[in-house]
Amino acid sequence: MRTRDGEIKVVISKSIDPHWNLALEDALFSRLAPEDRVLLLWSNRPSVIIGRFQNPWVECHLENMEREGVWMARRPSGGGAVFQDLGNTNVSVMSGAKARGDLWGSRKGVNAFFLKALAHFGIRGRIGERNALWVEGRKVSGSAFRESAGKRLHHGTLLIRADLDLLARCLTPTRSKGMASKAVSSVESPVANVGELNPDIDHESFCRALIFELEGYGGRCRVLKACGIPEGPNRNEEFRSWEWRFGKTPPFEYTFPVSLPLGGDVRVRISARRGKMEEIVVERREGPLLPGQAKLSESLTRRVWGKAYDPGAVAKAFETVISARASVGPRGSARSLDTFKEGDPIALF
Repeated sequence: MRTRDGEIKVVISKSIDPHWNLALEDALFSRLAPEDRVLLLWSNRPSVIIGRFQNPWVECHLENMEREGVWMARRPSGGGAVFQDLGNTNVSVMSGAKARGDLWGSRKGVNAFFLKALAHFGIRGRIGERNALWVEGRKVSGSAFRESAGKRLHHGTLLIRADLDLLARCLTPTRSKGMASKAVSSVESPVANVGELNPDIDHESFCRALIFELEGYGGRCRVLKACGIPEGPNRNEEFRSWEWRFGKTPPFEYTFPVSLPLGGDVRVRISARRGKMEEIVVERREGPLLPGQAKLSESLTRRVWGKAYDPGAVAKAFETVISARASVGPRGSARSLDTFKEGDPIALF
């Protein structure tokens, strides 16, 4: 549906499915006419949304997320990872190639729009690095920007009453020194809920404040509730697929140490592309490999090639190839390699 002359279309999603909402946003953005101005508002069920060029095995604590029932989604825009739940408000400001005004197409303008809405609740913030919003020394909003064929999209999320304990469990993985990747890394920041400063602010009231402020940017607002995605290309299934969420990860390598039965410490390097393992290389830390170890790389690669990235699977392959009892950690503390985690040394004896 095209925006009428001088009109600003406000779309409120009725879904809390992060993949569906990303598909709705993508559909609205792809169909923007040159003069269109659109504001999209929504909330998601507990989710971690990573940027287009990020590595979920680095950004997310995937085991905790699975245990807690938190979904992982990848958006088409860049930027860092964000945690979302029903205590967040998500906002997308979209404009066609010919749309004009302080709000449309200006990153600082969109953040100023957010700050004006927060002022309705007596909350004063500032714009910090990477276009984030800060209140009393803590980050309350992050955002990302996307541009295509002159069309502009600036979307952000505001922490209102989010579960910050769950956020920490999902976005604080064990960072491994052995990971090498060109993927974009998130920047950790202290965060806060604006609901701590004013109990009257919630998703509904903040959306009303945004719509009120929007009318000051020229044009009348027409509010629509989205229960379906507009006709045309629909990326809903693509966005929820493994190929999009994990397979779009930039190429990366992970290296971990291994002690072998007859002595000698080696490094094992996993090379992954599109989220799947392609090559396993076993290297001696110093000097050539010991006799009988030279074929390990070929054997391990053959066993795991094309499988989803999983260092535990490589550890199990070692167990199978060498046909030896295994332990993780100091010798004498035997335990199954099922519990292998990134960064753990492996001793085979």
